[in-house]
Amino acid sequence: MVSNKKYPLIIFGISFLYCLIFLLLSARYQQQHDALSYIKYAQDIASVGLMKLNPGIDPGYSLLISPLFRFFSTPVAIMLSRIMNSALFAFSSSIFYSIIKILLPKASNKRIFMFSLFFSLSPQLASFCALRTYSEPLQLFLNSVVLFCFVKIFSGVDNIIRPGGLKFWVIASLGTGYLTLTKSFFYIYPLWLAFFSIIYCRFIVKNNCPLKTIAKLFVIFLFFSYLLPFLWLVSIQKKDNYQFTAERFSTNILIQAYSTEWGHDVAFKWSVFQISGNLGKFFFPADAKIINGVEGELTTKSFSFVKRADKMKDSGQTLTELSIREWGRLVKNHPFRYVLYYCVNGLNDLLLEGVYPDIYPEQKSTLLRYVYLINALLLHFLYSMFIWSVIIGGIFVYMIRYKTKLLSQLTLKRAIIVFSLGYFLFFAFHFHTELRYLYPFYINIYLLFTLSCEFLKKSAQRPNIS
Repeated sequence: MVSNKKYPLIIFGISFLYCLIFLLLSARYQQQHDALSYIKYAQDIASVGLMKLNPGIDPGYSLLISPLFRFFSTPVAIMLSRIMNSALFAFSSSIFYSIIKILLPKASNKRIFMFSLFFSLSPQLASFCALRTYSEPLQLFLNSVVLFCFVKIFSGVDNIIRPGGLKFWVIASLGTGYLTLTKSFFYIYPLWLAFFSIIYCRFIVKNNCPLKTIAKLFVIFLFFSYLLPFLWLVSIQKKDNYQFTAERFSTNILIQAYSTEWGHDVAFKWSVFQISGNLGKFFFPADAKIINGVEGELTTKSFSFVKRADKMKDSGQTLTELSIREWGRLVKNHPFRYVLYYCVNGLNDLLLEGVYPDIYPEQKSTLLRYVYLINALLLHFLYSMFIWSVIIGGIFVYMIRYKTKLLSQLTLKRAIIVFSLGYFLFFAFHFHTELRYLYPFYINIYLLFTLSCEFLKKSAQRPNIS
């Protein structure tokens, strides 16, 4: 008989071992692109200290792995970083189990364990975490912690100020603050969570807690959420007055918008390149130079606009204002294309990512390549199709059952999961063009899968789903 306390440890072990399998299969993988920047940044911090923090890249992940580069050689530190990423995913899997325990208090431990296995054996997460020294595994872990805290806080909506509950507000805020240090598009995340939660408490479920008390809690949450990012921005502004955040925001939002100037054929090819650069080069070699994500036409246009906008600052408009105006012009000129390309690349995120494409063996035999592609299809495409079919099915049944009472039957602890995923779908995707940016929110997807699967069962078909 397995005790309740051992289930999270078992989930951690299964997830970690699964990641190690992918790590062993790609042990000789050479880091590239942003991974090299994270490594260089970590080496600088390890050798010089925190004074080396600079605006060249978001510092959160490099700060975490910098001790490894201080005490070990670079190859060993890189391998340990990949192992650390695997451990972060495993910890996220354990947190996933804990969240389900709160969301489904009446469900058996064995059922919750089975739901947790779907997340802990996620091929897209395991392969990505084991392959590259990227920041997404850390973001996944931090987002898991934030979701756990909010679900814990609102597990009893009528009493959000319970003894010892303040620690969850502080932990959640520090988690969102460090999220912002790992990727700049999380700047809006604390505001998104706070705004939605306040609206839900006061106007949807009409919580009895005084508005003044709720406001104090969210002031604490927002203060600690922006404390670390504020200190970092102040330090880099004092250092060289470098407008890193504004330039990053402007470049990324325009990359997505400039794609609307392409025809449908080129935009489709771009979506293939987003799935895998190697796959795009294989099918469309003549277009590789134009569509290349690093030096391609979209990136070149965006950087060129930022340079021109820098020279127009004397007009009284900031770089951000000019970029938003340019983005609005592009969307206004091509609204249908903007929505269409958004949806096409959204489907890439949800269905076609598979086992991370750069693990694809470039210099191995044709047989191994086909074996890899077949496994990627079986491990992820059909896997994701099943997960999303359950999610869509659960939502469809939920809408039919409750009709006009959808919001009143959706508890806050569950709505937080839905709306924090909505944050990505409506905000973060506009600022980035790579599929890996969805990974921090995969825990939301699997939580939706769990809730939908439970809701579809006859035992869950009751007027009150809370």
